[in-house]
Amino acid sequence: MIKHFLKILAMGAILVTAAGFILQSNAETVLKEIRQFQASKRAEIKTQADFDKMNAEVRAKAKEALKGLDVSKVDAKDALAWAQVASLAAEHKMACDLCEKFLTGSPSPADRYTAQMLMLSSCNALEEGDMLAMMIPMVEADTKDRALTYVQQVAGIYAETIQKEKGVDAAIKAIEAAEKKLTPSNYTTEQEKTRFDAARVAVASAKAEMYIAEKRKADALKVLDKAIAEIGAGTPSGKRLSTIKNQHTIVGMVAPKLNIERGYGSLTSLDQLKGKVVLVDFFAHWCGPCKAAFPDMRKMLAELQPKGLEIVGATRYYGYYGQERNMKPDDEFAKMADFIKEHELPWPVVYVAADDFSTYGVTGIPHVAVIDREGKVHSIKIGYSAASFAKFRSEIEAMLKN
Repeated sequence: MIKHFLKILAMGAILVTAAGFILQSNAETVLKEIRQFQASKRAEIKTQADFDKMNAEVRAKAKEALKGLDVSKVDAKDALAWAQVASLAAEHKMACDLCEKFLTGSPSPADRYTAQMLMLSSCNALEEGDMLAMMIPMVEADTKDRALTYVQQVAGIYAETIQKEKGVDAAIKAIEAAEKKLTPSNYTTEQEKTRFDAARVAVASAKAEMYIAEKRKADALKVLDKAIAEIGAGTPSGKRLSTIKNQHTIVGMVAPKLNIERGYGSLTSLDQLKGKVVLVDFFAHWCGPCKAAFPDMRKMLAELQPKGLEIVGATRYYGYYGQERNMKPDDEFAKMADFIKEHELPWPVVYVAADDFSTYGVTGIPHVAVIDREGKVHSIKIGYSAASFAKFRSEIEAMLKN
C-alpha cells in the first residue's frame, strides 16, 4: 500500500515537472517561472517566426497555469501576479478582473500604478473605449518618469481606441486628462526636460492626427502651433513638431519642389510627371520597413503604370553604408547603384536636400507622399505592413480612375 501511494506521488511529481509549473501553488512562483522561460527563449530569437513561436509557447504555458483558477477565491494580495499571468495568456477579461480585485486591497503606490496600467492594457486589447475613458483620469503614477510613460501611452495607444468608440472629442479629453498628471517643474535636468518635451510632442501630434482624421485641419494646426510656441520653435522637439505640422499642411496643397542634387534615372523635377499619380517614397538604404515595402510597390507599379502611376524614390546622404563609415557623398552615391540592383527598383531614385524631408513632413520612413494628377498632395502614408498596403493600393487605384 505504501509503495502504491509513493508511486502515485512520484507520478504526480512527473506531471508537475512536465507542465513546467506547480500549478496555482503560488502566483509569484508561477509568474517567475513563466518569465524565466520567456527570457531563456529570447536568446534564441532570430526571425519574426521565432518571436511568434516564443509568444505562442508563453501564452500556452500561462493558460495552463490558469486552469481552474477562480477569480472570486483569489486573495487580493495575490491578484496582481495572477493578473500578469492572465495577461501573458491573453486572457484580458480575467486580467482586468484580477487587477480590479487587487486594487481593493492596500497596494503600494508602485503596485497600484502597475495594476492600473495593466487594466488599461487589458481594456485596450478588449477594445473597451468606454472603460478606458473612465479609467485614464484615475491612474496615479508613482514616479515622474512613469508619469511621462503613462502620458505617452495614452496619447499613442489608448486614445485611438477611445476615438473609434466614442469619437475624437472623447479621445482628446482623455489625452488632456492624462496630460494634467504632469508637473513641468518636476523635470529640471536637461535629460528630464528632453523626456518631458518628448511627451509633449507625443500629445500634440496625437491630437493633430485625430483632428486630421476628422478633416478638422484647422484644429490640428492650432494644436501644433500652440505646442511649438510653448516648447520653442528652435528646440529639437519644436523642430520635430514643425515637421509634423508640415506633414499636415501640405495635404491639399501643390506638392513642394524637390531639390534634386543628382540621382539614378532621368528625373530632374516633379514637373516631368504632371498629369500622373505620383508616389514620392522617402526611404533610406538602412531602413528595414522601406525594403520590406519594395516588392509590393514594385508589383503595384508594374500593374498600374499603364493607368498613370509613377513612383519616385527620394533619399539623402547618411555618411555610411553597411559596415562602411565616414563615407563621402560620392562614395555613398555609388553604393546606391548596388542597392537599386539588389532590390530591383524600376523607378528613379534621387538624392534630395535634407530640408526636403522636413518640408514633406518626414518623421519616420518609409514616408510616401501621394501626389494627384493636378500636382497636389493627396495624402501621406507612413510605415509599411502587408495589411495597410492593401488598403493603400485601393486608394491609389481609386485615384487613377479620375
